[in-house]
Amino acid sequence: MNNTFGQTHSDIVSTRGFFNLNSGSMIQERELPSALSILQINNCPGELAIYVHGVWATKKIANEQTERVSLSLEKAGYDIPVIGFSWDSNTAFSVDDLSLSEHGWKIAKIIANSNGPLLGNFIQQFNDDCPNDKLRIIAHSLGRGFI
Repeated sequence: MNNTFGQTHSDIVSTRGFFNLNSGSMIQERELPSALSILQINNCPGELAIYVHGVWATKKIANEQTERVSLSLEKAGYDIPVIGFSWDSNTAFSVDDLSLSEHGWKIAKIIANSNGPLLGNFIQQFNDDCPNDKLRIIAHSLGRGFI
C-alpha cells in the first residue's frame, strides 16, 4: 500500500479486538486514529473513500478487499485515497453446522451495530479536520448496517 496519490493507495482503520467474537460484547474501548494520521499526511486530500467490508471477513480478507476497491476506483479514474474500516466480523461459521453459523450471524450483527457509532465518530473527526472535502462511503453486505 502506497502513500502517494496517483498510485494505489489504501490503508486500514480497525476496531478488531474491540469485541468478543463469541458474545459480541465490547472488551476494549479505544480511540481510533484520525484519517489524516492513517494516511500519514498533514493536508486534507480533497476527497476520501471509506470502505466497510461485510460479514465473515478476516483481517487479511478485509485488507485484500480494501486494496481491490482502491484498484477499482483508480481504474475508473478516481485518484483518491481509500481507508478500509476493518471490524470483528469473523464470527463462527460452518457450512456443516447451521446452528453455529446462525449464532455467528447473530453475533456479527451485534458487533456491526456496535461499530456504527465508532465509524460515525471516525467520519465526524474527518469532517471536522477537513470540512470542505468530499467523503465517499462504500459498504458491502453487513457493512451497510453501519450507515
